[in-house]
Amino acid sequence: NSATPGTYNIKAWIVGDVQAANDTAYFTFNSAYPVPFGEDFERGGIPRDWSIDADAVVVKDRGNSSFTLSDNLFSGDASLRATTPTFGPIAANDSLTFEYRYVNISGNDITATTLSANDRLDVLVSTDCGRTFVLLQSITAANHVASTQLRRVTVKLGAYATRYIQIRIAATWGGGNYWIDLDNINLARCPAKLNLSSTIRN
Repeated sequence: NSATPGTYNIKAWIVGDVQAANDTAYFTFNSAYPVPFGEDFERGGIPRDWSIDADAVVVKDRGNSSFTLSDNLFSGDASLRATTPTFGPIAANDSLTFEYRYVNISGNDITATTLSANDRLDVLVSTDCGRTFVLLQSITAANHVASTQLRRVTVKLGAYATRYIQIRIAATWGGGNYWIDLDNINLARCPAKLNLSSTIRN
């Protein structure tokens, strides 16, 4: 029964096998990852258990000093969706942080992208294994600051305390031809108190 999210170890074996050395098989799967959790893409590939558009790439390119999840959005490719596996349970002080940037490329020249009125980057959450998603926060022309540097975003998750969630980051093209880079996607846990103490000795 895997109704409760977590890590499950499955063992299957044959009873009465005369060759006992090969009669057992083991399999481990995660139906939910614990918090805190971080993904920095430094393994250089699509992370395990994520659902990401097939045309997205993990590369160290366009002036980035580390690997990023990237996609070139234009009229022929109008979206990027990256969905995490399930995490939880969420605590009252948990938050999502990630870094993003939009850049134009012309030869070796890298310039910051000014978003059009229809470009957007949405952060969504699901509590039903990805069947439906609710919008948490959006980055649009109104709040995007054009830069060639990765910019950090923080989204509070306290409203989902005790729940198991998936996060989706979805970019929608509105105009132009640019790259979007995502990096350092973290579910951070900040305890209410650290339970630290000190002893003063003379």
